Amino acid sequence: MSHSQQGSLFLALFCLIFQLSFRPTLAQRTTTQQTNNASVPCVFNNNAQPGAIFILTPNANNILNSAAVVGGKLNVTWSYSDTTVIPNTIAIYWAYVPTSNGLTQTQAPTPQKFHDNPIATNIAGSERSYVWSIGTLQPGNYLLRIVADDIDPQFYTAINPGKVQCYKAGQPFPGTSMTAFAIAGNSQLVGYSDGFGPSNSGERKFVAVACVLAWIALVL
Repeated sequence: MSHSQQGSLFLALFCLIFQLSFRPTLAQRTTTQQTNNASVPCVFNNNAQPGAIFILTPNANNILNSAAVVGGKLNVTWSYSDTTVIPNTIAIYWAYVPTSNGLTQTQAPTPQKFHDNPIATNIAGSERSYVWSIGTLQPGNYLLRIVADDIDPQFYTAINPGKVQCYKAGQPFPGTSMTAFAIAGNSQLVGYSDGFGPSNSGERKFVAVACVLAWIALVL
């Protein structure tokens, strides 16, 4: 090989090494993709499985654990799937369920509707229950949505068209009430005579709430 050929070969190798040194690494490309897509950590492996949140109460099929009245309190409970990594924080949201003539659901609430109505947004992920002090809500049917670590892919995509929210393996996806539950207004409560005595107005009120919710459950 002549000196000129050797020189040309060395120059070509130098140019190749120089170009490769400026190519982003896989980690750099992944970081860029993550930055453009959403916050880290991201999962780009389609085989990665998220966890799940299951709302246990309120439950329209369990009147005793779901008796709710405007101005009262309601115990919200939930659990996680076996594959779930316990989150740092939990947020609970409510959404009103519009109905036709109080009987037929006209449309399902969107994720945005839930996020407009936070109940609590900084509950420890290790908790499994929260007592909701119901404010001056419109009597009717409601659903709850529980979100872990602010990861709500449906909501994220709705407000960021064309983007997908990143999540880590085992990240619990939001849980939404399986069925709507009723919140009764005070005007809907009917007093019933009983043998509990004058000091047991709480029992009478609970019986009244249960009766109202049972009637609503029957017509739904």
